[in-house]
Amino acid sequence: MKILHLVPALGLALAACEEAPQSRLVDMRVPGTMSFTQFATTSGPMLVETVGTPFGGGASLDGATVARHVGAAFSIPTLRFTTDRAAAPQSGYRLVWVFDPPVSFTLETICAGPVQSGVVRKAETVHVTAAYCHDTKLYAVASGSVRRPRNADDKGWQQLVKQIARHLISDR
Repeated sequence: MKILHLVPALGLALAACEEAPQSRLVDMRVPGTMSFTQFATTSGPMLVETVGTPFGGGASLDGATVARHVGAAFSIPTLRFTTDRAAAPQSGYRLVWVFDPPVSFTLETICAGPVQSGVVRKAETVHVTAAYCHDTKLYAVASGSVRRPRNADDKGWQQLVKQIARHLISDR
């Protein structure tokens, strides 16, 4: 009888899990990307590029917001990020974020050239693929998804950006 009282709570817990940000490291080709990041940020911020928008309702994305959330993932004041290529002295080192990547998307293309955003596969979910690049070389890739945010204030979306940033920039 007591178990029947737990069924609604279990249903709510499972629904919350579906809305929680999910992320994973897809590929780490160069371990220890934290040392590259520290080098890239010794004389200024590291470049962050964004493709597409994660937001529903037609809201546009300010890439600087992503750069701020990436920086907030780390408690290291010297790690700074920017979307302004001219402000990034080591602009060959960069994080490329693709929101709703196309089905034909391949890991090899993310650092090599302009990437396009794809058709939204599920309107209620945003899919993200992000890469750590040095020039055209791929160092690491992570991906994830979360309930599609309405704007940059969405806590789940902010958490997803931080999770992916920590996958890409690590001491492994």
